[in-house]
Amino acid sequence: MAVMQPSVSNSAARLDCALLDFDWSLKYAVASGSIASVHKPLLRLELYVAKPSSKVDEAGLGRDLQEKQMQASIAEFTREELDKVIVAMDSIEQALEGAESAKYS
Repeated sequence: MAVMQPSVSNSAARLDCALLDFDWSLKYAVASGSIASVHKPLLRLELYVAKPSSKVDEAGLGRDLQEKQMQASIAEFTREELDKVIVAMDSIEQALEGAESAKYS
């Protein structure tokens, strides 16, 4: 599992995924390969998602079968990046709540 940097293109590619589970841990980086002294906290977030994949029908009837595959996505955030993610999640939550209330109005 590789650690990925969060991006809009990564999230757009995962729109058809469903979150199954998540795990997080807090780490403290003291050094890196290029910097002798870093000293910053990092949040490691692991998301386990089910994503549909097409499988060819073995009976040869020309149809696609959908099956779910579990995939882990891992990201590490500095405090500043985490603050931005929280603000973005709050905005998403508000937009979803607004869409739900408009749906029933």
